[in-house]
Amino acid sequence: MKWLEIEMETVSLGAVALPNVLFMTYFMQHSRQAVAALPVIMFYVMVKTVPYALRSFGKVQNPLRLLRCSLVVALLGALLAAGTPLVAEGAIMVGMGLASVQPAYQQTKDHFKQTGAWPAFRAGLAAIGWLLVALVVGFVLSTVSFSWFALELAVLLALAAVFAWWLPSWNDQPIFTGPWRLRPAIATLLILLMTLGARGLKQTGDQQLIWLTLAMWLIMLGGFPWLQRRVNASRLWTFLTGAVVNFLLIYGLFYFSVRGEYGLLYASYGLFILGMVGGFIVLRPLRKYSWLVTVMILAASLLTMMIPNSWSYLVGMLVASCCCSVINTAIWPTYARDIQLAGHARFTRQYYNILGSIISQVTLISLLVVCNYLFNRHTNQLLAAYYQHRAVTGLNDPLWLSRVGCLLFLLVLLAVAVSQQLRQVDKD
Repeated sequence: MKWLEIEMETVSLGAVALPNVLFMTYFMQHSRQAVAALPVIMFYVMVKTVPYALRSFGKVQNPLRLLRCSLVVALLGALLAAGTPLVAEGAIMVGMGLASVQPAYQQTKDHFKQTGAWPAFRAGLAAIGWLLVALVVGFVLSTVSFSWFALELAVLLALAAVFAWWLPSWNDQPIFTGPWRLRPAIATLLILLMTLGARGLKQTGDQQLIWLTLAMWLIMLGGFPWLQRRVNASRLWTFLTGAVVNFLLIYGLFYFSVRGEYGLLYASYGLFILGMVGGFIVLRPLRKYSWLVTVMILAASLLTMMIPNSWSYLVGMLVASCCCSVINTAIWPTYARDIQLAGHARFTRQYYNILGSIISQVTLISLLVVCNYLFNRHTNQLLAAYYQHRAVTGLNDPLWLSRVGCLLFLLVLLAVAVSQQLRQVDKD
């Protein structure tokens, strides 16, 4: 069963990356037309919104059953996208299914490890390599047909589902504690509007989405003081790392597309992966020092990225991604020890990671629109450089100002997280 666990780990690691590449391939194969962007937009919206929608039904008390159901829904969506013209509908189902796969699988694995009954092998490192292979094979298959790439995803999901059904059930409880609640549904609606506005505007430049995105940005800024008062340090660190990682992944798309430096764009993703893996390597030596050392390194990397050239951005990206990996790994024991989160700690961490990534993306897209308008009286030149895949001259100033604005926002988040952590240390 070792190879099946590797497949499960691969699906868990690539739950967002692999389908996103799949539906982006569909978008590019259809001449980057707005209608062809619908699958990648709806996949992103579903994968970010569904975890919040599920909160309306209560806490997750049977993660294995949720994992099995999620994999089946995603598998049906992949087959629908591969074998029918209903690609957008298939993307919605894939997003709905994969939205909860990673936390459900990790929570299931945590349970078996705690009881000493985890029957599988350690396959995390092998899964990283297999995910890269799956992406390369997917690109090759897409040159033949989009359907072949979708079928590859379906095969991976089917093998992961076999592994999920092979694992023994430990309770017969319903998936959620219930009952249905209205308050999480309101948060779900806001998340839906944020993701739809930001991703839709990023992918199409539709003018009608500008006001929606800007309105959601203002609501978000107004709600942040409430968030920092209600959330403890561990959640804020997760929120911060989600925001930083999203910025690192998204800003490079616009920056290097506007400049036509596509080689550096691919290099930035390689550095990001290297930084995330490197975080596991440097975690042990960093533990000899105060946690403030990691914070200072992260702050220095964000400040380095403010220097207006490509190489400072790449160096800062490598260091910042490494620091985020270190923080995420170091902060997990805090979740695991929290009695109030027993049985659903992975899901709680996912909520704050998603929230940070969405807010970061909404902030970036809003700043790109505003800065573009301030300099050129135009709203979507920077966005068009990405979704039309063409270099544009004369946009360096609004592009750099948007970068500085986002980095200052991230530094404020970092300062808030540090303040909350110091306050918690004083209480302890």
